[in-house]
Amino acid sequence: IHNMLRGKWKNRGKKIHIIGSDRWNGISIGKTWGWGEFIAFDQYLRRKLGRGLQGRTRREIVKEISSRYGDHWQRWQLERYADHLIASQEKFREHGLSMTFETHGSFPFAGGELGRKLARTHIGVGTDLFWELRRQDLYWSLGTRFAVVAVNPDLRSGAYNQWGWVNSELNRYWFANSGSVEPARRQWYSTYYAGRIDLRGEFQPYHVFGFSSQGGHSTQFTRTDIRYYTRTVNLMTQLRPEQVTGHGIVVSWALQERRMGPRLGRQGFGLYPEDRWQPVDTTMGHVYHRLVKQGVPISFVTSTHALKSWQGGKPLIIVDGFNLDAWEFDHLERLNARRTPVFAIGAPDDSDHSRALQFFGLRQTQSGLEPALPQTIAVVPGDGVTVFIRRSKAHAPRLYCPCPPEEIPGTILPQFAKLWLEQTGHAIQVPPGIVPYPFIAQNRLFITFNDQGDFSRRIRVRIRPAILKPGLDPAGIRVIDVDRATVIPCRREADSIVFAFPIGASDGRMFLIDAKHAKE
Repeated sequence: IHNMLRGKWKNRGKKIHIIGSDRWNGISIGKTWGWGEFIAFDQYLRRKLGRGLQGRTRREIVKEISSRYGDHWQRWQLERYADHLIASQEKFREHGLSMTFETHGSFPFAGGELGRKLARTHIGVGTDLFWELRRQDLYWSLGTRFAVVAVNPDLRSGAYNQWGWVNSELNRYWFANSGSVEPARRQWYSTYYAGRIDLRGEFQPYHVFGFSSQGGHSTQFTRTDIRYYTRTVNLMTQLRPEQVTGHGIVVSWALQERRMGPRLGRQGFGLYPEDRWQPVDTTMGHVYHRLVKQGVPISFVTSTHALKSWQGGKPLIIVDGFNLDAWEFDHLERLNARRTPVFAIGAPDDSDHSRALQFFGLRQTQSGLEPALPQTIAVVPGDGVTVFIRRSKAHAPRLYCPCPPEEIPGTILPQFAKLWLEQTGHAIQVPPGIVPYPFIAQNRLFITFNDQGDFSRRIRVRIRPAILKPGLDPAGIRVIDVDRATVIPCRREADSIVFAFPIGASDGRMFLIDAKHAKE
C-alpha cells in the first residue's frame, strides 16, 4: 500500500494483482500443518460443536482429525483462506486500491456460498492446461478442468498462452512442447470458446483473463508455428462468447458437500468427499469426454446453484442428476416447463429418490427402475444400458440413464448420444470423430470442428442454424471458412444447411454461419 500510494509504484495505477505459488493438492495433515493450526482448529471446533480435540500428541491429533473431523477440517481451512483474502482486499479498498488474486495450477475447488465468497478475489487462474494433459486425452482433460468452474461459475478463468503442448510425456519438460500446428490449433478451438452461466444466471465467457505463459513456447517454434499461432491467438482475443448456445453441462455442489464426511479422503485445494465417493470433477470428466467425442455440442458449464437464477432454453446434461436435492429438482422442473430438455446421467446412490422418481416418471421395483407413467418409455441402446425418456406436451424431454458414466460401454456411445441429440433437435450433425463447439460472438454464430483422427479427410456436416441462433434463416445463409477467409458452398435442405470441407489429422477448423449480405 505504501509503494502504491507514496513509494516506487506511485501514480502507476490503482489496481494490484497478486500471483500465488503453485497449487497445494494432496497435502498430508501430519507432514504439513503445525501446532498453530491445530490449536486454531481446536478453537473452531469448540465454537462450532461445543467440543474440541481430545488428542494430546501430534500423532493422536492427526489421527483424530483424519477419522472424525475430515469435513470440518476442510471447510475450516478453505473458509479461513477465503476470509483472509477478502480481508486483504478490503484493506486495499480502504486506501482506494483494488486487489485481485491469481492462483497457479487450479482454482479453489468449492461451490455454493463459499464459492461465491472465493470468486470475489480470484481471477485469472493458471489451470495448467495444456501442460497437464491427462491420459494423453484433450477432452478428458477439459472435462475434469471445466468442472472446477462448473461447481463455482462465478470464477473468472485465465488462459494459457501455450502452443504445441499436445503430449504429456514431453510436456513435463519446460520448453519441450513440440506439437505441430493442427493439434495445437485444435486445443485452442476446443478450449477457449466455452462459456458459463454464473450465479446471477447470466452467460459469461469461461476465460476472461490472459495470458499466463508457464513453460512458454518450444525451441522448435518455427516460422509456420508463429504464423498460425498468431492467427489463432488473434481470433481468440477478438472473438469472445457473448450469448448462450449449444448444450450445457451441470454439476451439483450440494451433492459433493453431502458426500463429505468425518473420514478424511482425498485432500487438495478445495472440499472433497470421503474416499467411497468419486469427486464431482472426475464424474463430470467421464460424462463430458464421452459425449463430446460423439458430437454432442457442449458449449457451457454451470452448477445447480446457478440454475436458481437462469431462465433456461438450452439443453442441460446433469452430472449425477438422479441424486439431487429436492430444491434442485424444483429448478429443473421450472426450466423444463420452459422447454429446456434435461438429461441426467449416473447411478442412484443410497439417498431418498422420491423427487427424482417423480421428475422422470419412474418407480422403484425389486428388479430396478421401470416407467411409472405412460409418457415414460425405456430404450436400450445396447449392452444392457437403459435410457428412460419422458415426453409430454407440457414440458421438454426428460432423459435419465441409471448407469455410472465410466461404465457406459464405448460400443454403445454413438447410439447413446444419438438418443439425446434426437430429443434436442439434432442442431449439429457431424461424422464420427468430430467434436463441434458452437458459440456466438458479435451477434454471429461460429462453430469449431475438431478432429480426433490421425488422418486427413473431407467431412460433410449438417446444421440447423435456427436452433443454435434463433432467427437465423437457412434460406439466406453463407458459410465462411474463418481459417482461410473464404466463402464455401452450402446448400439448404428444409430447415438445415449442409456443407463440406477438408480437415487435417487432429486439426481444429472454424466457420462463421451468417446471413448473406444484400448484394450476394
